[in-house]
Amino acid sequence: MDRQFKREDKMKYLEKGNCPSVENNKEKVMKTMNKEDKNSHLIPVSQIFCRFSPYIQQDDIRLCWNGSKMYDPDDTPTNMGVDNEDEPEITFGMTLMNFITQLYNQRISYPSDEIWLATADIKACFRFPKIHPDVTGAFSFVFPFMGHLFISTAMVFGFIFSAKCWEPFRRAIETMTRVYFTRFSKDSTLHKEYLDMISFDKVPKNAKFTKAVPCSINKGCLDENGNQKPIGGLIYVDDDLLCAPWFLMNLLLVSTIEAIFALCGRPNFAVRQCPIALDKWKELVVGHKSEFLGVLLDARKLTVAITRDYIVAVHGLLTKTWHKGRKMFSIKELAELLGKCARLGVVCNWVYHLLTHLYKSAAFALRSNTEFLSEKSPRFKSYMKKIKEQKKTDKWQESARDIAHINFATRKAAKLVHGSENKYPIGKDMRAEIDFLTEATSQEAEVTFETPIAHMIKRDPSAEAWSDACLVGAGSLPAEGLQEIRAERRADFASRALHVKRELSESKRDSEIKTSRTRQAYYIAWMKMFGFIDCCGNYILKREALAIFVKSLMLGENIRNKETMRANTIQGYVKEINELHSLRGLPEPICRTKADPVWCLISNLQKEEDIARRREPITKQMAAKLIKNGRKEDFLSKEALIADITEINREMGCRAAELVQTKVGKPDVHRYPSGKTVIKSICRSWIKCYGKNDRLIRDPVKDKKRVHSICLTWLIQKNQRNGEKCWYTKNEKSNVLCVIEAIINIFERAEMLGQSDDLSMCVYSDKKKMKYLTRENLSKAVKLAAKEAHPHLTEEELKRFSCHSFRVWAAVLLSEQGKEGDYSAVNHNEALEFDTEEINFKMLNLPDIVSYNADELDENEVGEYADETDLE
Repeated sequence: MDRQFKREDKMKYLEKGNCPSVENNKEKVMKTMNKEDKNSHLIPVSQIFCRFSPYIQQDDIRLCWNGSKMYDPDDTPTNMGVDNEDEPEITFGMTLMNFITQLYNQRISYPSDEIWLATADIKACFRFPKIHPDVTGAFSFVFPFMGHLFISTAMVFGFIFSAKCWEPFRRAIETMTRVYFTRFSKDSTLHKEYLDMISFDKVPKNAKFTKAVPCSINKGCLDENGNQKPIGGLIYVDDDLLCAPWFLMNLLLVSTIEAIFALCGRPNFAVRQCPIALDKWKELVVGHKSEFLGVLLDARKLTVAITRDYIVAVHGLLTKTWHKGRKMFSIKELAELLGKCARLGVVCNWVYHLLTHLYKSAAFALRSNTEFLSEKSPRFKSYMKKIKEQKKTDKWQESARDIAHINFATRKAAKLVHGSENKYPIGKDMRAEIDFLTEATSQEAEVTFETPIAHMIKRDPSAEAWSDACLVGAGSLPAEGLQEIRAERRADFASRALHVKRELSESKRDSEIKTSRTRQAYYIAWMKMFGFIDCCGNYILKREALAIFVKSLMLGENIRNKETMRANTIQGYVKEINELHSLRGLPEPICRTKADPVWCLISNLQKEEDIARRREPITKQMAAKLIKNGRKEDFLSKEALIADITEINREMGCRAAELVQTKVGKPDVHRYPSGKTVIKSICRSWIKCYGKNDRLIRDPVKDKKRVHSICLTWLIQKNQRNGEKCWYTKNEKSNVLCVIEAIINIFERAEMLGQSDDLSMCVYSDKKKMKYLTRENLSKAVKLAAKEAHPHLTEEELKRFSCHSFRVWAAVLLSEQGKEGDYSAVNHNEALEFDTEEINFKMLNLPDIVSYNADELDENEVGEYADETDLE
């Protein structure tokens, strides 16, 4: 520091005084200054000395010294009076990456040993660099309400070089730790009193470790002779990060403590605090998991993850501030959200790809704020005028004063733009990104927000990809075609063309064309292989050649060398062969008749597939088991939901996709080529309930006794009968085998769990979490019921039961009643006539039995499902 400071500047800062936070927290300020004096970071003297010392304001209770505050463009704060030329470069920004690389290399050398993680917090690290007595007055504080001037003897927070002054200490501790690691032994008792303060995990016997693959960059942590290289810590600001095999961790901790004490001073509580933060040290648990710098490291899985607390905080911000009812936003609120989400991207790089429209919205808001201030704010106008005037001045770059004026005006103008409270609408794409992030950060989504270390560090690539792109072609649009469009509209035209191309690609049109051409090309090549130069020629053995070609496809001689090929795929090949002949104006060589050998082969394959795919229907004993098991369990349980589904499917015969999902935490959706999505499974909003007088019942859960019929409107069906309405009426004989009762139970369960009416209604509670019923859950329940009801079934026979067995059951029941064909269009109540003997109520062993004729049971049923009390 070698600079003259003006008296006028000093007096201006004295008149302006401290920031409001100092005056609003006088008691906390006094307590903080007392602590700083106790730790020998400053010397309190009489306030009268202030006139001989430059006065710098105090920002907050943490003693943050503000050396950059400027009230006017000609002000010269203390941070402007120092030389940056000889200061060391700050390198702790790469600490986390270097640390996980070190951890990865240790796992290479110790693939089967537990690796422990630990950290040591260096107390008030920026205070260890000391201020020379000749310049200590420039770093002083004064609080008029205390009547003291505080002369700083240790480095202050807020000085432009405070971090750079700590840099030599940080590097020295890292280096000395490695030196002490080679000097001490594993059994050293040095600093035992500090090691006794912390806890250690137990070393597991059968733990599973993720393997680390060596490469030319990462070769492990052993030298050429197989000996351990010196291990040191890596310091990020004041956190010393440590990792080592469990049998070397004690040595590493001792080396770290000694290095810190050697550089920062050994504990002497009479004059200064311990350089290690003992409050955090006593809470340390040395083990394979540890939280560093806001992220969670796992030395067994070799992963880096965002902590659950931080994800909950992000989710809380999204649900409270950015809920679906929110229509407008300000740049301040959006900047806070982007900052939170960008933190997620530090670990999960894919998060950045979800923020495109959020960043675009931020850019739009800043641009709009600038335009608004340019018209409405005189202050902003004056700052912009100064910037433009200074830039017009000849050789303005050579004048330090002009540069200072431009920087001052730029800072002030930017602060006005970013601090504006103007509101802007939340667009459709921005809302989609916010909703996706809200869902991804919820606990139900089960997104882990973790990344393998191997995906983050520098390693030899597993493969190399080469590609080329046309910079003027605008995607699928030819460059010469774009020249016909006006230059100012080309980008807009190309953008619209991109949306069309995306929709066409999602409509499977392109893939279908490619598949068609590939099959035709394979057929042509196959024919040429046997000497048929013209595949469409009129050969004597043409029909035999086609039959042999189809049979070779079935036997595995096909494009992808599949051992088996489905009949539908074979028919696709046949279609393309016929199309190839039609393009030449020739008759189709393969006809759909029994006399055609090709169709004879395809028919045989279809019969084999039908037998293999055939599913057995639910038996009445199995249905009884499923319903009985569900009635025993809690109303919100998975078993109770499956019992209701059993009753529903007896009449409705739903497809699996219409009730269950693929994953427990997310409903399945169908996406149209336009990008519109629709839930595949039945939602509550699809169903309307009516009383006997055909009057709509708006709350069927409360008025369940009044519900007599329901109308289900299918928004989407596999048979593409979207919008079809199906009616079901109540079983007046019993509430056990009643589709209405079962649906209302599902309604009530979804309502209790807080499920939306526009999402799948088949949900249940597991460990106080709402989950969707999956295909796997339902298939397991069906097979278990089959095994319990029919113990004689073999494993092969059990495989014929799945979640599709419910639909087969409904079809079989209709067939037994003489109602063949599409049962979805049949009135099930009239067709089934509610034969209560189909599932005997004594099988269910339920107390609310309506009526029962014991004479109709045979002896086997009585022995297996009922006792004497039941028969009474």
